[in-house]
Amino acid sequence: MPRLASQKKALRSARARRTRNLITLSALRKTLKRPTKDSINAVYKALDKAAKKGLVTEARAARLKSRAAKSVGATPRRAAPTPAKEKVAAKKKAAVPKKATPRKKPSK
Repeated sequence: MPRLASQKKALRSARARRTRNLITLSALRKTLKRPTKDSINAVYKALDKAAKKGLVTEARAARLKSRAAKSVGATPRRAAPTPAKEKVAAKKKAAVPKKATPRKKPSK
C-alpha cells in the first residue's frame, strides 16, 4: 500500500485512468464485433479515438480498420470538409513560393 501522499494520489489517478480506459476499450470491442456498411464510420471513429488516447497503437488501429472494411466490403464515407479547412487549402494553393534573391558579396 502507498504510504506517501503523492503515492496515494498516483494510485487514485491510476485507478481513474484504468476505469476510463476499460470503458473506451469495451465500447471499441462492441463496435468491432459485427461491423455493417452503416456502422463502418462508427468503427473508424472508435478506432481513431482509441489510437489517439494510446489505448491501441496506430498500426493496430489501421489494421483493424482495414479488416473491418474488408469484411463489410465497403469504403467509409468521408466527412465533408469544413469551411475553415477549405480556406486553408485555398491559401496553400494560392501561395506562390518566393524567388531566391542572390546574396551580396561582403565588402573588404
